[in-house]
Amino acid sequence: MNSVIEPQFQGFVLRWLSEIASEEGLPFEFEQEFPIRTGEGAAPLKADIVIFKKREAQSAEGAGGAVVRKPACILELKRPSFNGYSLSLTENAMRKASLLGAPFFATWNVREFVLWETFKEGTPLLERRRLHRDVVSVKRMEEVRRRDVQERIKEFLRRFLREFHEIYERRRLPALPLDRMFIERLKSAVNTFYIPLSEHLQRLAAEMQHSKSVCVLGSGSRNGFFMEMKRILTGFQGFAF
Repeated sequence: MNSVIEPQFQGFVLRWLSEIASEEGLPFEFEQEFPIRTGEGAAPLKADIVIFKKREAQSAEGAGGAVVRKPACILELKRPSFNGYSLSLTENAMRKASLLGAPFFATWNVREFVLWETFKEGTPLLERRRLHRDVVSVKRMEEVRRRDVQERIKEFLRRFLREFHEIYERRRLPALPLDRMFIERLKSAVNTFYIPLSEHLQRLAAEMQHSKSVCVLGSGSRNGFFMEMKRILTGFQGFAF
């Protein structure tokens, strides 16, 4: 299977979003790798995808004028093994949305999509209202080439754009019970832990079968396994509940 990197996935999503918005008659435009100014002389940041809300400006006589657009949401896309709730990702995405003036931002690791409020006075980021959606069960970015995975993603994007249209008009996300918010974050962390571990175990099983080992791991395999476990657990400890 040919490899897929994040910018390629961004391109797929950009095309699907544009097609769906046109089919549904939704007032959105989209741009990929959108530059965001950070200050004079500083290199601009780039948002993976920006959703813009379009509206027709009114002239002084009340007639329709040029179409103007406002940033509504930025999407930050990552690989399935990336934790969508990690502070490094969410804080970076929030900063981009804040600089751009977008009221919402989203983190998406293909499997799980989380929509966040950019501005909420007096409320820490991880305690703000958010919208969590499970999209498709994949372990590797390459799986987005599968037709069934693409259909699931497009179905999700269609539902999301309809839902986001209403959310943007209200400028407010629906409230969720605290226990559900905690469970969704915990599930995301467990998936982040599980995916690289399961793939490593599969590689070890293939190596053992190739070498006709039946019950006992060799010292090299044991060392590789425990080194991988240490690496994964070290990353897992960095998750903030």
